[in-house]
Amino acid sequence: MRADKKLGVAKELIEEGKIKTFEDIFIYVTMTSMSSKLGMNYKRFRRLVANPGQLKYSETYSIAKVLQVDPKLISGLIHQELDIYKKPKKSKLNA
Repeated sequence: MRADKKLGVAKELIEEGKIKTFEDIFIYVTMTSMSSKLGMNYKRFRRLVANPGQLKYSETYSIAKVLQVDPKLISGLIHQELDIYKKPKKSKLNA
């Protein structure tokens, strides 16, 4: 019952735009709870949260379904996180 309330809080915050990155979801919802609801191995799920670019579209849809939000919102959070941590490319110097 408590996990469902946390899912509701996360849903509201995502829809209001207060959660800015994919990883921020797990401030409110535990990874254990989410991996269980997705039927996914916990270690694999942690690895995907740490590297969200490796998530499959079907997995983002499943996460959106658990949170009861539009899958585009989850995808947007993933893209936002990838943009934040994207390392700038070094340019080659012509010598």
